[in-house]
Formats: sequence, C-alpha cells, structure tokens
Amino acid sequence: MSGDSGDGRRRKVAAHRVLNGDETLRMAVVEIADGAVVDIRQLVGEQPSTEWLGGDITLRRDADGILRAFHCGRLLK
Repeated sequence: MSGDSGDGRRRKVAAHRVLNGDETLRMAVVEIADGAVVDIRQLVGEQPSTEWLGGDITLRRDADGILRAFHCGRLLK
C-alpha cells in the first residue's frame, strides 16, 4: 500500500494492534496522508517521526472506499 498526499504531509502513528477487518497486526505503524491510510507496516525498532498511540488503531473504509484510521473512536488525520 503506498500513495502520496497532495501537499506531501504525512503522519506516522504506531500502536500495539492495528485491526483491519479480520486481520490483526501487532506492533504496527500506520502512515496517513490527507486523512487516508497510505501505508501499514510492522514496527521494527524505534521509527523516526512516529507518534506512539498505544492500544488499538482500527482501519475502516469510508463511503468513497478510502481507508481511514481510528484511535479511541476518533478519525486520525
């Protein structure tokens, strides 16, 4: 999964678990650009510019089919 945002700004967040439908990734990083998930990968060591959220990040597609990330019920942007 890859992509680029219109303005180039990306946010990297990490959590104990990333829930994507029936799939669960443990200790993973989600990269977000313009509110859409553009990359998901295992957390290997300390990652620069990555925000640790802990707990679970849940991924869901919106009405337009864009993959979005939520933490504690809030949309991550």
